[in-house]
Amino acid sequence: MRLTAAMFAATALTLMSASGQTRFVDDAGNPIDEIRIEGNRLISSFEIRNAIGLGPDHFETAVGVMESILPFDEVKWEIKTEEDGRRVAVVTVKELPINKLNLLEANGFNRAHGYHLGARLEWTRRRSHREEPYGALYAEVAYGFSSKRWLHRWGGRVNLLRRVGVELNATVEKRRIADLRDSGEAPNPIEQGAMALLFGHEFRDFYERTGSDIGVETLLDDGIHAARLNVSAERHLSLPKTTDWSLFRWRSRKFPITPIDEGRYIGLRLRYDYDLHPEWAAFVEIEQGLPPLGSDFAASRAAAGARLRRDFDRDILLLRLKGEAAFGEAIVQRRFIFGGSGSLLGYELHEFRSDRGILFNGEYRLRIFERFPLNLYALFFMDAAAAPEVGLKLSGGYGFALEDGFYVRLARGRFAALDIRLANRF
Repeated sequence: MRLTAAMFAATALTLMSASGQTRFVDDAGNPIDEIRIEGNRLISSFEIRNAIGLGPDHFETAVGVMESILPFDEVKWEIKTEEDGRRVAVVTVKELPINKLNLLEANGFNRAHGYHLGARLEWTRRRSHREEPYGALYAEVAYGFSSKRWLHRWGGRVNLLRRVGVELNATVEKRRIADLRDSGEAPNPIEQGAMALLFGHEFRDFYERTGSDIGVETLLDDGIHAARLNVSAERHLSLPKTTDWSLFRWRSRKFPITPIDEGRYIGLRLRYDYDLHPEWAAFVEIEQGLPPLGSDFAASRAAAGARLRRDFDRDILLLRLKGEAAFGEAIVQRRFIFGGSGSLLGYELHEFRSDRGILFNGEYRLRIFERFPLNLYALFFMDAAAAPEVGLKLSGGYGFALEDGFYVRLARGRFAALDIRLANRF
C-alpha cells in the first residue's frame, strides 16, 4: 500500500492535537508530545509519520498500522522523557536490504530418520527496498541420527512477472528428501513431529525422493488462486522405520511405514488451489507418469477435494470431502489409502487400499465453557469412506476440544478408538 498525496494532507492535519501535542497516547492514556524517527535512509521521516497518522490514537496500534503499510525489516519504539518533561516516542526502523543472506536451522523428528538436524542457507534479492524478493538461491542439508542418512535440497526461484493481483514464478530444485505419501492426511507437520517425539503417535507415511524438479507457478488475487505445473525426474525408494523411541511412551504400539513401489519416476503434475483461509479451500490435481522419457511407471492420477470451516456465534462446523482415482499402473504411493486418525477413526491405520475412492469428514463443535484464555468445546464427528474393493465404511463419535490446541475423540468404527491430537485433523 502506497501513501498518496491526499492521504499525506489528511493525516498531517491529524497528527497534532489543539494543544500542540500529538493526538497519540500510550497504554496508560498519557499523551505523547513528539514522534521522532531514527534508522531510516530511503523512506522519509515525513512518510513514516504520516503512515502512523493513519492509525488510531493508541500509539502502539498506530505503529502497527504503519508496519502494515511500509516495508520495514524491523520496527522498535519506546517513549522517552526529555529534560524539559516532554514525552517523545522514538520509533527506530530497519529498512529491507536489497540483498539478504539468512542462515536457518533445519531440524525435525519422524519415524523414518529419527531426529534430523542441519542448516539452511538462503540468499534473496530485491529490485528495490519496497518490493518483495524477486529471486532466491538456497541450500539445505540435514543428518538423520537414527537412519544415518544425509538429506539435502538446493535450488532457486525467480519471479518472472509481478503485477497488481498477478504473479508468475519459476523454481528448480535438486533434492534427496523424505516426502509424505499423503500430505492431506497430516496437515500440521509440527504437530505430527511433536506427537511422534513425545508419545510415539504418528501416522505419516514417508518415502524417499532423489532427483530434480522444475516448476512454474501462477498466483492470482494475493494467492487466493494458485496454479502449479511441475516436471519431476527422480527415484522413489521405500523408507524403513528406524526408531520407535518416544519420550513418554516407550512401549506403546507403533505403526509401520507403508512400503512403496520403488523405481525411477518421471512425470508431470498440474495442481490448482483455491484458498480463502480459514473459511474454505479447494484443490484439483492431475498427475501423469511419462514412460517414453524413461519413467518406470505409467501411473495416471486425479484428485480433488474441499475443506469448509463455518464459525457461528458460539459453535464451529468443519467439513472435508476428498476423492482420488488412479488409472493404468497404480503404484502404492499414488493409491487411495485410508484408515486411522488422519482419515477414518475406529479402523486400523491405513487399513484400506484402492485405486479410487472418496472420503468425507464432518465435525461440529459446541462451545460449553468460555473464559479467557480458555474456550472448551464438546465435539461430535462422523467419518465416511467408500472404495470399490471395500464398500462403504462409517465411523463416528464425540469428544472435547480446547480451542486450537488439544483434542480428544472417542470413536466407534470397526472397533472403539481413543484419538488424542494437538491440532485439527483436517
